[in-house]
Amino acid sequence: MASTSNCLKTAPDQAGDLSSLVLKGKVDEDVLKDYAKDGQIDSPDKEGKTPLMIACLHGLTDTVKSLLANGADPNSKNFKDGNTPLHYACMVVEPLEEDSLFGRYYSPSKWMTAKLAITVLLVSHEAETVQDNYDGWSPVCVASLYLLTDVVDFLLSQDTTSLETKIKAMEILGVSQAMSDNRYKFQDSIHSFSKAMQFRQNSGLSEPQRETSELAECFSNISFKECNTLQEIESNQASVMAMKGHAFIIGNRLFPNSLKHKYLYTSLTAFASSLMFDRTTCDEGFQILSCALKFENRGELKLGSVASQFANKSEAFSFDEEPDSPFHLCARKLLCSYKYILTSVPTDSLLDDTKTLIESFGKILFHYAFNFSNMEVLKSILQAIEKSMRVIQARILTKNPKKYLDTPSVTLTIMQLLGESYVDNMYCGMSSRCLLRVKFVIFKILSFDNASYKDTNGCNLLHLVTYCAQTARDIDYLVDLARLFVRHGCPIDVVNNDGETARYILEELAMGIGEADAHFLTLVSPPTMVLRLEELAMRTILRHHINYRDKLPPSLCEMLEDGVEESEIERASTDSDMGSEDGN
Repeated sequence: MASTSNCLKTAPDQAGDLSSLVLKGKVDEDVLKDYAKDGQIDSPDKEGKTPLMIACLHGLTDTVKSLLANGADPNSKNFKDGNTPLHYACMVVEPLEEDSLFGRYYSPSKWMTAKLAITVLLVSHEAETVQDNYDGWSPVCVASLYLLTDVVDFLLSQDTTSLETKIKAMEILGVSQAMSDNRYKFQDSIHSFSKAMQFRQNSGLSEPQRETSELAECFSNISFKECNTLQEIESNQASVMAMKGHAFIIGNRLFPNSLKHKYLYTSLTAFASSLMFDRTTCDEGFQILSCALKFENRGELKLGSVASQFANKSEAFSFDEEPDSPFHLCARKLLCSYKYILTSVPTDSLLDDTKTLIESFGKILFHYAFNFSNMEVLKSILQAIEKSMRVIQARILTKNPKKYLDTPSVTLTIMQLLGESYVDNMYCGMSSRCLLRVKFVIFKILSFDNASYKDTNGCNLLHLVTYCAQTARDIDYLVDLARLFVRHGCPIDVVNNDGETARYILEELAMGIGEADAHFLTLVSPPTMVLRLEELAMRTILRHHINYRDKLPPSLCEMLEDGVEESEIERASTDSDMGSEDGN
């Protein structure tokens, strides 16, 4: 049996070559015999994986057979994480970030046949089924996490599997099933938890110590608890909340930190958001999300996870019009918390870590502005997000102003959503009050936002506002937005990935343009005459984020703050109620 120390002494180039051949499916018997002859068949790559481990991970059954036939060690260990080939046979290749293991896109069934065949092969070649990795998990526990139930059943049937391992595996399987979006898997979780409880009771093993973690305390405060008997599981099985609470408490006890951070807490945040957006469980959801924010603050959960779930849920939420409703009070508290979290994020990682958060802020503001008419609620949410944006802007401009151009933009996300809404509403028109509220939000947030940011298509704010013009009826609103973007430093000459400037897009659309269209075109074109001093002053102040209040004449301050008045929004609301502008 090749030891880990022997593996470490092999040539990295050889290891890399064989690993690459395995992934490409270009390994034949002659090649393997050469590697085996040179003692290189178990050489690890830079991640510590041997060729056999890679073949097991990717479900390459025939390659696994060939490697084993040529002497590959079924019990080798990855020197980085302690995983064996059997551990990798019980894993699924990393899913896309948005396709969480517990999300509706994850389908373990497509992996089941290959993974079971490889597991049987390894066991037939005397792979040890009871080896733990550095997290203390045996292969059957890993298979339980990935919902590979056929593999779990096979490994549990082995005589070497202890009762303690069986209990742990069934509890992990129950956690994974309970966190799944699939309601059938959720029902299966009750069976898994019951089976684990039966194993424990039949074995005479003592109950595990009750969780005393921060999460367990949070659940205790909202009457969620771990079930400790079969009777408790049976009495709670009709309650999704109770069983999910049981699952999260067990997961928090059994999962290593890496899996807690990656999967458990992500699923917890999604669950808590669903609770908060239900009026009957709003407080429970808020309490759990407050706990999740503490995880974000400590780096145990991706920054922006809570805001991201909030943003996704807000799209289809029917908002309560009362500004002091429990939901809006909770929402403000959660969003205000980010101000304090952002003060402790390392400066070097502030740009990378805040992308999800800033995009979520944009979605939240858009959905509130577009779907909700109570200005008091909109302003309170806007103020909470402004506080975080102030912190981001101040920290980056103070520490490394050149990097500010790389800071993601709230306004860009709003404009992307506005463009989608123009397309969705192109046949029935869009409410003027909706547009005014969106414009109001953009005017307020631009003071703390990066107006020069470009999306992955190379488009900046001016590109996006011109795209809106393709289906818009209210060109005047878009002209006002374009003026705001130019004043805040959005470049007019940026070329996107399709080789288009904002001016080019408008010229393609401008068939029989009117006065507003001509003004629009002027805004996105190089100036043909000297700009007025007031306009130059405004652009300089806004682009460089200069604190001008109490330093400039009142007349210039009024011009700088000439955005959308609330009275204007109220007038639009009255007109819409009379049926004059909604297109209904």
